[in-house]
Parts: sequence; structure tokens; C-alpha cells
Amino acid sequence: IDLDFNFQSEGLDPKVNIQAFGPNVSYKTASNYFSMVATTEAKSLKDSKKYQGSADQVLHQMIKTEAFTEGFAKAINQLMLKENEHPEYGSLWEAKR
Repeated sequence: IDLDFNFQSEGLDPKVNIQAFGPNVSYKTASNYFSMVATTEAKSLKDSKKYQGSADQVLHQMIKTEAFTEGFAKAINQLMLKENEHPEYGSLWEAKR
């Protein structure tokens, strides 16, 4: 997670990088099965002062955990659709074991 301070809005403009690796392509290299970068628009310092709750709750509001979770779930669903379109993926992963 990169909280990436936005100087214009004086808020956090968080980015979450997610990667999933598949079986090794060779003895040196793992395959990059899935990767994504999730971002949302920064909330201004003025807006962030409205947050209430414990430190954890405020942090979750600031980095917009709910929006990231929704985006991640959509990306996983798209990945599952691709796997259904190309059932040979499963055979290839099994062959690499």
C-alpha cells in the first residue's frame, strides 16, 4: 500500500499493488499469474477531518478500504471469466507441477 500524499488536495491518494504468482516457468522464474494496481481519488484534508472512530476506522476511511475491496472483487471476477473462456489454463498449471 502506497498512501501517496496529494499536495493539491492535501489528502491521501492511496494505491494498492496486488500480485499473484503461478507455478515457476523455470527454476529461476515464477510466472506472474495476476497483477493489478487499485487506486481511488484522494480526499482532501478538509474532508478527512470529518472522519470519526478509532485509529483503525479512520485509516480504513482514509484509504477507502471499501472501494478497494469492491475493485478487487471485480478484478477477481474478471479473472475467473477469463479462466472459464480459456479452460486450458488449468491444464497448463497442472502440467507445470
